[in-house]
Amino acid sequence: MTASKSNRARAHGKDRTFRDLLLAATAVTAGFGVSLPAMAQESRPAASESDELVVTGSRAARSGFAAPTPTAVINSELVDRQAATGIGAVLVQNPAFKGTRNPGANATNTSSPAQWTADLRGLGGQRTLVLVNGSRIVPFAPASNLNVPTTTDLNLIPTLMIDRVEVVTGGASAQYGSDAVAGVVNILLKRQMDGFEVRAQAGISQESDNETLRIGFVGGRSFLSDRAHLVISGDYDRNDGVRDIYTRDWGSNQWMIVNNTGWATNGMPALLMSTNVNNALGAGGVIVGPAGFS
Repeated sequence: MTASKSNRARAHGKDRTFRDLLLAATAVTAGFGVSLPAMAQESRPAASESDELVVTGSRAARSGFAAPTPTAVINSELVDRQAATGIGAVLVQNPAFKGTRNPGANATNTSSPAQWTADLRGLGGQRTLVLVNGSRIVPFAPASNLNVPTTTDLNLIPTLMIDRVEVVTGGASAQYGSDAVAGVVNILLKRQMDGFEVRAQAGISQESDNETLRIGFVGGRSFLSDRAHLVISGDYDRNDGVRDIYTRDWGSNQWMIVNNTGWATNGMPALLMSTNVNNALGAGGVIVGPAGFS
């Protein structure tokens, strides 16, 4: 009996010791659970009633690297630095564009003289969609119906009013249709301006031709406590063009490659580079033929 009571007493002592340790561990855990949130609250600054959240992302100009598709962005500083009379002169410097129709390549273009179209990848202006502020504009109507594609004339858009140009060359047709197979040129105009700006420039070539005159203006004003804005712009450009090749040193000698019909007997090359060679097409488009014919 004595041994049994002693065993029970030792077992009871162990149970009591285990309960004491468990209670102590619970108390420590509870202490940490109370203190940790208090430390977190102390490190967090209190919110102030004067704090404001201003969203400016809608007014920020994208650089092109954050766009979902490859985008080339041309800002107004680049256009102004080049003193371009038309936005087409700036776009054509991008290798993705081809100068299919521009004032310098329209000598025989009777359907749309002096027109400047955006031609991405050389697929034709009808496959490049031109937008103004994200909206389609009325295309250019050709002067004569010679199967000329109806496209947008970039000369109709004043360069002084352009804020930036975004060019998308991939995946645009899925959103805009077949007229955007080559890509999209989105011209974003200035929506807000306070003041007035006038631009005048003139130029002439070293051969005293190709005279260029340009006069443009852009102005704007805000109304109704800066809730309404008016921006207006205009551009006038005149170019007298370049005279014929005889006004140039390289053209006045009439250099041309001619066929040497007697190359097998005279010992000379089959093709000769010679001066004073007249083309078969004479002045006024007259075909010069054998004697007795004109």
